[in-house]
Amino acid sequence: MSGACGDWTEPENLDFRRPTPEEQNPEAYGHYLAALRDYKQQPHKVSMMTVRGTSERPTLQTQHLTVLPDSIDFICVEQAEGLHPVLAAEIGEVLAAKGTRTLCMVDYATIDASWALLEEAREEAGQPAGTDEEYAAYYAEQTRRQLACCDASGFAGIVVSYQGRRATDRDISGQNAFMGAVAEWRAAHAGQLMFLRGNTQNLLDDYKPLLLKSDYIIVLAESFKTPAELTRAVQRKLDSDDNFPSDRFLLEVSIPSLEDPTQVGATAQVGAEWVVEAEEGFTKCGLGFSNAQDDYYNATRIYNNIRQAIRIMNSNTANDHEENL
Repeated sequence: MSGACGDWTEPENLDFRRPTPEEQNPEAYGHYLAALRDYKQQPHKVSMMTVRGTSERPTLQTQHLTVLPDSIDFICVEQAEGLHPVLAAEIGEVLAAKGTRTLCMVDYATIDASWALLEEAREEAGQPAGTDEEYAAYYAEQTRRQLACCDASGFAGIVVSYQGRRATDRDISGQNAFMGAVAEWRAAHAGQLMFLRGNTQNLLDDYKPLLLKSDYIIVLAESFKTPAELTRAVQRKLDSDDNFPSDRFLLEVSIPSLEDPTQVGATAQVGAEWVVEAEEGFTKCGLGFSNAQDDYYNATRIYNNIRQAIRIMNSNTANDHEENL
């Protein structure tokens, strides 16, 4: 009997991998990509996903740039220093195939946090706190390190995230160090993209010209839930300076995660609906999604919140590119 059962239990390899659109019909997929690239050159509400980079070889689908929805115009990579070569290569891949441009984030809050850790270490070691000169030098050096990632990994530009204040001398010193380095980068990289994110109304007069040299100004929705609140948030920026540009606003919403499903600020749907509503006095250019990797694990469909928001924004276009990966 054991001999008879031998044929029945012979192991057999089964292929459960779903064929990609390119494998199913290479010619049709090539035409689709050409249409996608053309679409991104036409006037439309743009979209941006912010994801985390890594210096280690990516092991999860959420870490790859090539699996993000095709309709995305821009990818912003946080923690881009020492980006793994596999991910660095994907920057060129998504640009060539889909016309998707990738930017690296230059983050003031990251520098703030690392300085605070240094100060804690000094205190624990019984050492004096850092001087004003050390503070300014540290902020400038760390900003330049982040800026260097743009050229090192072949990014199309930068997203400058400034969530600082100007209430104290230290605040002003930190902004001078941070924005001074950004201004130097902008002067040397006039042909590359630059987005300004966060507390842009707090910029010192010396750095307000950077607003006009930016491609988009990103407004954070984390403290605002309703369309009326979002409008007031933009209006406060415009009221902060008569010369504040009004034609390049990009709203950024957050995505709930599995660890914390609580929505912070406006939802992706509310943000998309606000973007397509007409507004006198300023231009709504599109929508960004922070912590976008968390939407990959959506129980309904991967990147479901983001796909739905893109569909709302581009409901008048004929091409539903957000349907594809």
